[in-house]
Amino acid sequence: MKFNVQPDGAVTYTTCDGDMVDLIAYRYYGAHETTPVVYRANPDLAFMPEVLPAGVVIVMPAYTPPPQVTRQTNLWD
Repeated sequence: MKFNVQPDGAVTYTTCDGDMVDLIAYRYYGAHETTPVVYRANPDLAFMPEVLPAGVVIVMPAYTPPPQVTRQTNLWD
């Protein structure tokens, strides 16, 4: 998979036969929960089959994962 940086700084990916949005999102962002981020930036993908044809250009938007909330519980609380 090769992601391309455009002159304006946007990152795109051009699909190969058999690519899937969730795999592209995972390979780019490193997390499974990022698939909706890609769909929001590329609404036309919702009308395509799950397995994408070759040649579809997908914009990979900037994504900052939400902070992880940790809660400490003491045994005596």
